[in-house]
Order: sequence, then structure tokens, then C-alpha cells
Amino acid sequence: EECWSIIGENELISGQNWPKYEEKYIQDDIVQVVIQINGKKRAVIEVGKDSSQDLVIEKLKNTENIQIPSDFSLAKKVIFVKNKILNIVV
Repeated sequence: EECWSIIGENELISGQNWPKYEEKYIQDDIVQVVIQINGKKRAVIEVGKDSSQDLVIEKLKNTENIQIPSDFSLAKKVIFVKNKILNIVV
């Protein structure tokens, strides 16, 4: 209340309306996906929101300096959670 009065407001701050926000400014179009090999974190890559598993794997193949298997056909299982994680079990 003291700071509110210092900036020149005469009414109580507790009686003011909560500020409005615009939904478009709080949404991200890019998300970070954690890449794991056998459950161990190897990298974090940025992809577009709601990207498919194939798009994430393609981006992963084009990323340098990541300890990943060169051939994904050797993977026993691929676990993909959209916008969160890609786990490759070899």
C-alpha cells in the first residue's frame, strides 16, 4: 500500500482490479524436448510446439556433438511424449 501511494495513487491497492493479460503473449511457439538414450539425458533440442516424433528425430539427426546412435533401426523402443521427451532404448 505504501509503494502504491508513493507512485501517486489515492485509492487502496487491494480494491483495484487484477491486471488483464493477452493469451497470445504467454504462449510459446517453440518448446524444448529432452533427448534421452537408455534413460540418460544426452541433449535438449528446441522444436516447434506440437512437433511429431519424426520431425524431432530428423532435427536430432541434424544436430552435431550429441552422443546418439547413428542408426535408429537398432533401437528396441522409442518413447515419445509430445513437447516433453524423446527416449531411445537401444
